[in-house]
Amino acid sequence: MSLSKPQKEGLTATLSKPEDFLNWEHEFLLQAHRLGLQQHLKSKTFLGDEPAIPDIRKRRYTKTATAQRTIRSHTAESQDGAPDDIQETANGTWSISDLTDQGQKIFQQDLTFYQLQEKVFEKQKTALGTLQDWVIRTVSPSLIQTCCQSNESIYEWHRNLRARCGRTEEDETKDARNRYLTLLRTAPKTVSQAAFKWLDQWEEAMAKGRQREVPETLHNSAWAWDFFSVTTHILPSWTASYKISSKTLLQNRALSYRDVGNAFRNELQDAEATKGRVARGAFSASYAGEDPQDDEGDAHIIEGQYPSSKKGERKRQRSPEKRQECPACGLSHELAKCFYVFPNQAWKGFKPRERIQKKVKEALEEDSDLGPR
Repeated sequence: MSLSKPQKEGLTATLSKPEDFLNWEHEFLLQAHRLGLQQHLKSKTFLGDEPAIPDIRKRRYTKTATAQRTIRSHTAESQDGAPDDIQETANGTWSISDLTDQGQKIFQQDLTFYQLQEKVFEKQKTALGTLQDWVIRTVSPSLIQTCCQSNESIYEWHRNLRARCGRTEEDETKDARNRYLTLLRTAPKTVSQAAFKWLDQWEEAMAKGRQREVPETLHNSAWAWDFFSVTTHILPSWTASYKISSKTLLQNRALSYRDVGNAFRNELQDAEATKGRVARGAFSASYAGEDPQDDEGDAHIIEGQYPSSKKGERKRQRSPEKRQECPACGLSHELAKCFYVFPNQAWKGFKPRERIQKKVKEALEEDSDLGPR
């Protein structure tokens, strides 16, 4: 028998082996929340007894008006003639006219309260039936046979399935942490489709890790630097800039992993779109046949420029009125574009100068924040 997937809910998880449990449980809890049953799962209780319709034969409704109680109570009293005692008439029939005026008022109050209780009971009963149907459709027959009995509550079904699959809270926390750490070790190093896939997996690992309270995923100071240590190999310029722009959010512990993931995904898309145009040979290894011999030439190359092939002339693709000076090498470009600090983004054929390399090394030793993390 194949498992059917609940089309109406749009969920896809099924449970037929222990490895399926985490994904299945996630959708099970989503269903419980959607149906308003999550509190019942936490309190381990579900439906109580079905509300009973008020019995017109109770003494509380038929006693003399002066002795009537003015408040409603379903608790039997110990003395003789308790309000909840059932009385019988000679002919065995009762009508509203058999009640005192006060008794009629109390009966009407009890009837209204009963109708409200009945609505709540029926709503929860319907929701519970929907969740039970979902479990039966998504769990394999063998697991249903051993874990889901007709006389058990949905809480017991869930508990039995968890135990049958050998999963504990500690197991799930450990798995979530291992998944997160494994992704950090196996991250790609370049802009590629693998980077997009890795990002999707990282966001999923972050969500599960936070759900299971994995320490590495809870604190900005942990997961953000883990993330940047990966992205600096893929998009070093973006990483350097984003670390600077998000510094205040990091300090205030207000950085959202979803926002970071979306920003990185957008940058990946832009880089993927422009990668082909840059790679078609806009800059050759010799930079138009010449090897620049001065610091100004280095600055032009780092900015994505190259000397003109005409002797004595230098062609510039960009000519801003005022250039920013790199705090590491002293040349005219932004720190994020410095090939000496971020050699991974240097154009093919770039030849670093020993004097500038020495200067950059000294700058990095004095201020470690200048370099990649």
